[in-house]
Amino acid sequence: MPGWKSALDVVCILVALPLWLPLMFLLMLVTRLASPGPVFYRQRRVGLGGRQFLIWKFRTMKVSAETQTHERYYEELIRTNCPMTKLDANGDARLTPFGRILRASGLDELPQIFNVLAGEMSLVGPRPCIPNEFANYEPWQRERVN
Repeated sequence: MPGWKSALDVVCILVALPLWLPLMFLLMLVTRLASPGPVFYRQRRVGLGGRQFLIWKFRTMKVSAETQTHERYYEELIRTNCPMTKLDANGDARLTPFGRILRASGLDELPQIFNVLAGEMSLVGPRPCIPNEFANYEPWQRERVN
């Protein structure tokens, strides 16, 4: 990633700090009170140049939830040659009630600010995919993350 883009990301995050930091603390508190277990969830993703990193998100699922649903969904899309669509969270019994709100609003991804500050992501760019998705990318798709 060009140095100017990283610098711009950091400047934007710092300028917006008075907005996102109190919101982050509030969401941490509500997540902790709404469901037992850790506040954050980390997942391996593939970033720029195919490098893997751990992405930070607010935990939206019950602690005991199995995590293979997304992988099976993606494998089914490949098998049936369907276009990639986002896995619909409506009716997903694995989600906590507050987690459903976080997902619908996109606020579950607010902790990714720390991934941006660490230089693993950018505020603007392709969404980092999970490794088994990346493994199935065609060469032209891999170019998107280079």
